[in-house]
Amino acid sequence: MKPRARKLLRLALALTLAAAALAACDLIPTPVLLPPDSPTIAAPTETLPPSSTPTEEPTAMLTPTAESFIQQGDQAAQGGDYQQAITFYTQAIQLDPSNALAYYKRGLAYAQSEDQPAAILDYNQALALNPQYAPAYSARAAAYLELDGLALALDDVARGITVDATYAPLYQLRALIQIEAGNPQLAITDLEVYLALAPDAPDRAEMEVLLAALQSGEPTPTPDLAQLVLSEDFSDPATGAFQAYEQDAQYLDGSYVLTLSTPGSFYISPLQVDYSDVRVEFSARKVGGDDNNFLGVLCRFVDLNNYYAFLISSDGYYGIGKRVLGGELQLIGADVLQPSEFIQQGDGTNHIVAECVGNTLRLTVNGVLLAEVQDDEFTSGDISLAIGTYDVPSTSIAFDDFKLYTVVQ
Repeated sequence: MKPRARKLLRLALALTLAAAALAACDLIPTPVLLPPDSPTIAAPTETLPPSSTPTEEPTAMLTPTAESFIQQGDQAAQGGDYQQAITFYTQAIQLDPSNALAYYKRGLAYAQSEDQPAAILDYNQALALNPQYAPAYSARAAAYLELDGLALALDDVARGITVDATYAPLYQLRALIQIEAGNPQLAITDLEVYLALAPDAPDRAEMEVLLAALQSGEPTPTPDLAQLVLSEDFSDPATGAFQAYEQDAQYLDGSYVLTLSTPGSFYISPLQVDYSDVRVEFSARKVGGDDNNFLGVLCRFVDLNNYYAFLISSDGYYGIGKRVLGGELQLIGADVLQPSEFIQQGDGTNHIVAECVGNTLRLTVNGVLLAEVQDDEFTSGDISLAIGTYDVPSTSIAFDDFKLYTVVQ
């Protein structure tokens, strides 16, 4: 398969995730207080008062169900652990062999593990149980493409549209296939339908650029496709993806507030996921402390000693850096943090976008690209919010509207 066709294929496989409707998982990340020059430190833990003794409350024995195993599989898949997801979905199937959704989701996990033949077998079973399930046709079409089965892929797209003409990813998938096949007019029609059916699609901007290029007759770019995997508005700590911890990490008034009262320190709150190419979007504002601080997000966070950092400060500076093998945090492409008039200072709100895609790292603030650097030190890892202090010992940052996308190149 040609390189460009391979790229289109990866886009097609990503489309199947939109139909998975994975349940939000209750991950329990642990905020870590990281003093300067301290490569390792234990996470804070709660202790019982000396006079108290924990007692075990009697609990009723719950009988596992197929639905509960599917939910556990969803959590594992959203965290990137597809082998564990396969195990949970298999347990669901053993309890309920007629559960089409379990077969479909196990097929998605096999596809993400690059086992397309196993994925196709599961999609076959899902469609045998529920022939009207359009997402399974879309997923199987993408798997056929991986195996160079273009005719089979197009046939499945057509079948999917027959059973559900409103399922938008099928039109996007067929448009990408038509571009590779050299049929731009057919691709234009399908992209127009896709955009009409999915007005709030996270990749709308990229698809509009692609459509405009097709309509103008220009060479058609193959865009990176962003797939939303987590959206957090911090409205409910009981279901929130980030952990609340005493006074350091709290859900307050619809925001997630991190507070640090130690000078020269760094505080992180990771998600406990594992992704390679990602785009992270969120808003942040200072709600306490000094402007001489820093805040942002870490991507490809391997451990406390190895990660990339995308940072701004409340006094208007920014930078992209990395920490390797426990050394000092070093900026990439600059010796010091750079000033920017586009950063809202003081208690102003900043919208921040951090991208780790291939070896390209980008930092965009309030719609303006401030930094783009190249580095290949880390290829995958966790995502973490972060704040820090310099000589002044206090800062408090409210985060909101957090979105995490995986990106297929």
